[in-house]
Amino acid sequence: MFNWLRKLFAAFTGIFIKKSEKLNENENVVRATFDRAQEKSKNRIITIKNAVGKLIANREDKLQQIKDLEAQSADLEKAMRGAQGMAKKRKDELTKQGMSKDEIQRDAEYIKCATGYQDAASTHKEKQERIALLEQDIDNSQSLIADHQSQLQSLQADLQKLHEEQNEHIADLESSKAVEEANAILAGIASDTTDNDLADIRKARRNAAGRAKATQELAGTDSKRATDAFLEFAKNEEAASEFDSLMDWDEDTTEDTKGREPSQLPE
Repeated sequence: MFNWLRKLFAAFTGIFIKKSEKLNENENVVRATFDRAQEKSKNRIITIKNAVGKLIANREDKLQQIKDLEAQSADLEKAMRGAQGMAKKRKDELTKQGMSKDEIQRDAEYIKCATGYQDAASTHKEKQERIALLEQDIDNSQSLIADHQSQLQSLQADLQKLHEEQNEHIADLESSKAVEEANAILAGIASDTTDNDLADIRKARRNAAGRAKATQELAGTDSKRATDAFLEFAKNEEAASEFDSLMDWDEDTTEDTKGREPSQLPE
């Protein structure tokens, strides 16, 4: 039972495979298959283009952020130099007044300058760290952009190849179909019975002509026979007359006839 089912399944599978192969040779099916493949490639290209566009936009945004941070860092560096300069000036003033280092560092003006410098320096450091991170992100983005652009070029090349392959495939199918049709015609000519039919007709014509000729000849033979019979009869009559003339029956018969009554004449 299992073997029978397996054979039945194999038979149906074979039928489906043959039908599938036949469909794959259909021009409309081939065109639709290639169209679907090209549509998928186009969708991939659009997706990658969108991704590349977002990466580029993100990169440009980060470049602008770096530019802004660098400008801010430059201002902070100026603030740092200004705070340092003012602190040194205050230190020199207090030193001339004879104040010690500890006393100067406790001076309110000096503390203000020192605090301003430290705040600017701390902010400047944060800005520089942020710039470094952004530059790292840009490098990574640039690498991704390059990879996506490479994939994009490959997909575009594949799409062009698909289009060319579609045209070549359909052209090959059309050529193969034309060859198959030509071979079928040639095979049909080889097995065509037209020549045999014509030969039969010609033979029938010859037979009909033969029968007509035979009939004509038979008719001529009958006529000849009749003519020959007539000639033979005439010949025999002439011979009889000649024989009778030799027998001198004509005179006696005439005289005998003349002396008889009409009622006595032979009928």
